[in-house]
Amino acid sequence: MYPTETKTKFIELRAQGLSLARISSKLGVCKRTLVDWHRDCQPEISSLRAVELEALHERLLASHETEVTRLAGLQKKLETELARRTLEFTSTERLFQLDALVRRQLRDLCAAPSGEALAKADPRPPASPTPPVQTPQPKASPETRATQAPPVPPSGAAPVENPIP
Repeated sequence: MYPTETKTKFIELRAQGLSLARISSKLGVCKRTLVDWHRDCQPEISSLRAVELEALHERLLASHETEVTRLAGLQKKLETELARRTLEFTSTERLFQLDALVRRQLRDLCAAPSGEALAKADPRPPASPTPPVQTPQPKASPETRATQAPPVPPSGAAPVENPIP
């Protein structure tokens, strides 16, 4: 006969999803006894497994909400920076790309169930973006500036007024 603590530990480990072989080696109880305990304690194991799954779901939901808040803050910073800049800066194109990327991530997070969105999310911070290759552009004369159309931002980006006077 085994102590009650051993059987209780078995129920906890089984509810966590450990195999009978692994539990047998951890507790030092023969596998045949564990099979009997599993059959006898199935309702308790199922109940405890449900509680553990609910706790995991709560943690995932909190992580999901934190990620949405973080991305919304980043989105706001990008929008502020884009509003501050004129289209003459080369890196503005990259800011539009980042803005569209963050918008897509926010849309995906808000549309997907929390567990599915987190499964796709990478916990590592994004790698620093590579600056775009700059090709020298000839300076436009005042006459040609008036006839040039302003660059069009990528889809999803906020329209920007023409910076050319």
